[in-house]
Amino acid sequence: MDELLSLLMELFFNVILIIVLLNIKKMNKLKVKITILSSIATIIIAIIPGIGYRVDNNNYIFGYPADAFYYKGDWLFSLGSFGLAFNFFFFYWTFKLINKAWRFSISTIKRVS
Repeated sequence: MDELLSLLMELFFNVILIIVLLNIKKMNKLKVKITILSSIATIIIAIIPGIGYRVDNNNYIFGYPADAFYYKGDWLFSLGSFGLAFNFFFFYWTFKLINKAWRFSISTIKRVS
């Protein structure tokens, strides 16, 4: 029962975090796109073997750079709320930095031409 309560609390925390982040009225289209892309990247990178997937003491651990999901066998799953939030913000800021670098390079090319 403790594990179920822990899982429900972690899911509740993550749902509240996502609802707060996806407040569309205060976010422009670029932020919404980066938020969705970060969520997708957090999940996809976590399941790639060698990057975000490893086995430790017969426990399967998913997530990069922080541990976000745990599978302990016998259908026992666990979410690492801090790891999930950290991974989301890691990818969010990475994609935001890539976007700024891309815009800077495009503006530099236009000035030179």
